[in-house]
Amino acid sequence: MSMGIGGWAYLTFENESIARFKYGSFDWNVPEHCNNEKICDGQITMHKDLLSALSDTGCLIKNRAIEITDCSNCWAKTAGEFEIDTIALALFCKILNEYKTGASFPEKCTLCK
Repeated sequence: MSMGIGGWAYLTFENESIARFKYGSFDWNVPEHCNNEKICDGQITMHKDLLSALSDTGCLIKNRAIEITDCSNCWAKTAGEFEIDTIALALFCKILNEYKTGASFPEKCTLCK
């Protein structure tokens, strides 16, 4: 059974150094976070040279291998030194897994919990 939360990301730019995605999120349980308009205004930027050098997600964040600009529909963030949109972080992990298994970034990525 679905929790009714999730998001989507689209590859908007890629070169030899970075891959950039725009992303949006939704929470169907809270009317102000349903995002029926499918607003996709957050950004996830991945620095390719650091992705291959670091393996732990915490190290990737600390060493700026990924940069996340929260979408306007962000409602939950991680705790600790780096407060990151939980949906963006889940999307990042899914994108990174696809990148590591297929050696290329996906054009789009969806997540539904």
